[in-house]
Amino acid sequence: MVTDMTRFMIRVELHNARLTEQYERLHALLAQHGIVNVIVSDGGQRYRLPPAEYYYYGNSTRETLLATAKQCANQVDWNNSVVVTESTAIIWDNLKQVA
Repeated sequence: MVTDMTRFMIRVELHNARLTEQYERLHALLAQHGIVNVIVSDGGQRYRLPPAEYYYYGNSTRETLLATAKQCANQVDWNNSVVVTESTAIIWDNLKQVA
């Protein structure tokens, strides 16, 4: 059975984060689940999302992504907030292109 892939934007804010290393650890934990801080344009160019913003494209549900992001954030800082938004289309301006 083939299921439709869905796009999600996820914001994970670490309220007590004082070190860049804390967000780098969060990036690595989330990436293990396909939640990344880079988005790819229709033309294949990769762009870095603003701080604390993440992207997921796949078959997970909002509820699963929220639980996963929360579990990852709790490993870095218990004082955090997570928002998951399902998207039909995403556009952006002035993001930094990455290799």
